Amino acid sequence: MGIKMVTQAAKRMQKTIEEAYLDLLEKESFRAVTVTQIAQAALINRQTFYHHYQDKYDLTDRMTAAVFIRVRELIDVRLAQLKRGESVDDFFSFLNSSATQRFLTPALRRRVTALYTIQYDQLSLSQRIHDYVAANLQDLLAPGAPELVSDLLATLLTQVLRTVFERGEFPTPAEIRALKAAFARLLN
Repeated sequence: MGIKMVTQAAKRMQKTIEEAYLDLLEKESFRAVTVTQIAQAALINRQTFYHHYQDKYDLTDRMTAAVFIRVRELIDVRLAQLKRGESVDDFFSFLNSSATQRFLTPALRRRVTALYTIQYDQLSLSQRIHDYVAANLQDLLAPGAPELVSDLLATLLTQVLRTVFERGEFPTPAEIRALKAAFARLLN
């Protein structure tokens, strides 16, 4: 057939493996964590781990891809608002509404925070978010705007998102005003 069906049991096992991996990442660096440790923490043998993942990089990549999809939803909302000419204040009003609180679930916060610490290639979560934002900002900026502008703005927004997930709350309007004022001072 060629299509691998993922059973409920397989999904539960993958979740168990992922949670064990997150537990380890809270204590040790990505480089220090081994497949043996992940298997032991998940109370499985290494063969079970390898049945679901090629290695810790595959595990990380799949977790990153899944988290990126969720974070991209939030980014897409902001990009659509920018295209409509809405302000940052409008965006943060939206963020602080009950409709967006699903983005800050403890499980997603834990995943984002852990995955942000892992930097081993261009597929890291922070790099994916940065590249996605930069590519989309370039379309929104004035024609001919230097790539440096979209790159710097993407870096800022990537770090704002990281802070949101680490803190578990979106910036307040006062914090946004302070950030805007700080930028204005820096650029003058």
